[in-house]
Amino acid sequence: MQKLLALLLGAAVQSPQRERFIERIKHMRPEIQSELVEEIQRVTSNSTNTNSPVVNLDSLLAELEQQPSSASTDEETADKTTEEGIESNNQRVVNLLERVIRERDEFTNELFEMAADMEQEGSSGSSSSGMATASSSCNGDISILNNNKCLSNNGARSPSPNALDRHLSVELAAAKGELRKLRNENDEKDEILQEMQDELQQQRIEIGRLQAERLELVKDARAAKDYRDEMDCMQHKLNRLERLEAENEKLRSRLNELDFYKNRVNHLKEDNKIMHETNHVMEEQLEQYQKKISAHLEVETKLIEAQGNVKSLQLDMTKTRERIEELLLENGRLERELRVNRQKCSELERQICSLTEFDSPRIGLDNCNGSNTSLFNESSLLAQLEAHNQSQILELQLDNKKLKAQLENKERNSKSANPAELFEIRKELAEKEKILTEKDENIKNLFIKLETANKKVEENTERFQKEQQNVEKLKHQLVEFKRTNVPLKTHQTLMERLEGVEQKLNCRTKNWKGI
Repeated sequence: MQKLLALLLGAAVQSPQRERFIERIKHMRPEIQSELVEEIQRVTSNSTNTNSPVVNLDSLLAELEQQPSSASTDEETADKTTEEGIESNNQRVVNLLERVIRERDEFTNELFEMAADMEQEGSSGSSSSGMATASSSCNGDISILNNNKCLSNNGARSPSPNALDRHLSVELAAAKGELRKLRNENDEKDEILQEMQDELQQQRIEIGRLQAERLELVKDARAAKDYRDEMDCMQHKLNRLERLEAENEKLRSRLNELDFYKNRVNHLKEDNKIMHETNHVMEEQLEQYQKKISAHLEVETKLIEAQGNVKSLQLDMTKTRERIEELLLENGRLERELRVNRQKCSELERQICSLTEFDSPRIGLDNCNGSNTSLFNESSLLAQLEAHNQSQILELQLDNKKLKAQLENKERNSKSANPAELFEIRKELAEKEKILTEKDENIKNLFIKLETANKKVEENTERFQKEQQNVEKLKHQLVEFKRTNVPLKTHQTLMERLEGVEQKLNCRTKNWKGI
C-alpha cells in the first residue's frame, strides 16, 4: 500500500494536472494534508534512492540539461566531463530500467504465489475471482486485494472436486495465458531493450558526433572568445577614439574660445591702456583742480582779509569823513570868522583910507581878498577829493557785494556744475580777484594820498589857526592902535606885517594845491 501510495503521489506530482491534485489536497483535513506533504517531500527528495519506486523526472531532466552547460564552462576538462556525464546518465537510465524490470518480476512472482495460495485455499465460488485475478494480474494490486477479501469471506466453504478441477484447469489456462502474455511482454520488453540498446548505440554515435561538434564548437568558442576579446579591445579603442574625438572637438571649441579670449584680452589691454592714460590725465586735472581749489581757498582767505581790510578802511573812511566834516565845519566857522575879519579889515581899510591917501593899504587889502579866495578854493578842492573818494569807495563796495553774491551762488552750484563751467567760473573769479586787488591797491593808494592830504590839511589848518591867531593879534594891536592913536608909521608897519603873513598863507595854499 505504501508503494502504491508513493506511486500515485509521484504520478500526481509529476503529471501536467498536478495543480488540480494540489487543489484537491488543500480541501482535505489538515492532518491528512501534513502527512501527504511529508510523503510528497519524501518522494521528490529521494530521487537518488534506488529503493524508491518513484523516479523524479524533473531532477533527471535538469541533470541531463545541466551536464552540457557545465561541460561548456571548463574548456580544458570538457571532453572528460562530457563523457563521464553521458556515461553516468546512461548508467542511471539503465539502472532505472533494471529496477523497473526487477520490480515487475517481483510483482509477477508475488501474483503467482498469491494465485497458488488461492488455488490451495480457494473454494468453488472463488473461480470467478481467480479468473478476475488472473486477468487483472498485470493491472496492479487492487484486484488482488479484492480477491483476498473474497477469499477471506468464502474461506470457510469447502469446494467440490469437480469445481476444483475446473477451477484448476481454468487457472492453468489463465496461467498459461498469463505466461504467454508475460512472454509476449518479455519479448516486447526485449525488443524495447534492444531498441533502447540500439538507441543507446545511436546516442553514443550521436554523442561522438556531438563531441566532435563540441570540439569544433569549443574551437569556435575559443575563436569567438578571441574575436570577442579582440572586439572588446576594438570597442575599447573605439570608445577611446570617440572620447578622444569628443575631447578634440572640445579642444577645438576651446581653441576658438581661446582666440576669442586673446582678442578680448588685447582689446581689454588697449582699453586698460586708454583708461590708464585717461586716469593719468584725470589725475593731472585733479591736481590742477586741487591747486585751483587751494588757490581759490587762498583767494577766499585773501578775499576775507580784503573784506576785513575794506571794513577797516570803511571805518577809517568814516573816521576820516567825520574828521573832514569836522574840518569842513571848522573851515566854515573859520570862513565866517574870516568874513567877519574881512569886514572888519574893510572897515579898518576904509578908516585907514579915510585917514591916509596912500595906495599901499588898498594893495594889502587886495592881497587879503586873494588869500581868502585861495583858502575857499582849497576847501572846495578837499570837498571834491572827498566826494570822488567816496564814490570810488561806494563802487568798490558794490563790486565787492556782487562778487560775494556770485561767489556764494557759485559755491552753491559748484556741486552740480560741470568741470568746464567750474573752470570758467574760477577763471572769471580770478579775473575779478585781480581787478579787486587792483582796486584795493588803488584804494590803498588813495587812502595813503588821503592820509597825506589830511595830514597836510591838518598842518595847514594848524598853520591857518596860527596865522589867524597872528591876525587876531594884529587886530588887537590894530584896536589898540586905534585906541592909543598910534602914529601913521606904526600903522604902516602893521599893515606890511599883515601883508607878509597873507602872502605866506597864499604861498602855502599854492604849495598844498600843487601837492
